[in-house]
Amino acid sequence: MSLSADDRGRLETALRMMLAADGFTATVSPSDPVTIEVIATDAACADCLVPKDILLMVLAEHLPAGVAPGDLTVLYPSDARA
Repeated sequence: MSLSADDRGRLETALRMMLAADGFTATVSPSDPVTIEVIATDAACADCLVPKDILLMVLAEHLPAGVAPGDLTVLYPSDARA
């Protein structure tokens, strides 16, 4: 599974549009494996952030053929960082 730079850009744009209303933004890693990091802004509503599995289901329509939501890793602000 691999995403082109254009696919990553479309995915990141879709994520940012979905998350902005609740005070979040996101980045998509530039290389594989694909990691999505959801970032809280000062205006973030922590209770508004959907569970990761729901976010992945919504993102499925923005993924190219051959890429499944399960191929992506999602990191939320509450996830511990090493």
